Amino acid sequence: MSKKLMSVVAVALIAGAPLAIAQTAAPATSAPTATAAEKAEAGMMQKETDHRASKLIGTTVYNQANENIGEINDLVIGGDKSVTAILGVGGFLGMGERNVAVPMTALKLTRDGSSWKVVVDGTKESLTAMPAYVYYKS
Repeated sequence: MSKKLMSVVAVALIAGAPLAIAQTAAPATSAPTATAAEKAEAGMMQKETDHRASKLIGTTVYNQANENIGEINDLVIGGDKSVTAILGVGGFLGMGERNVAVPMTALKLTRDGSSWKVVVDGTKESLTAMPAYVYYKS
């Protein structure tokens, strides 16, 4: 009789095991998802006023009279974390163009639809008169 009792208990335990598993506590719900504004504030998302180097390089630069005076060829981050725009000025169809350095603080950046419009004080002549920017060669 003890063998029969053991068999019944074993069958009951095996049959009841899935019920015990199904009764485990439900996982706690996760925190609500942050909004786009909250992500931007936390630094996890680009803000409307943030500038991506990949979008600025190649952008045409205009003067206050809305004349095309060059384009942004590069951005250089200094050891002091300052950012300098390297503008390609002068020249025609890529011939005779030279690079000059302009602090990013001297550029006015505004949205122009989905791209940027870059304006700098001065004329094409005043920028081409600036010393040429020379890259460091390691």
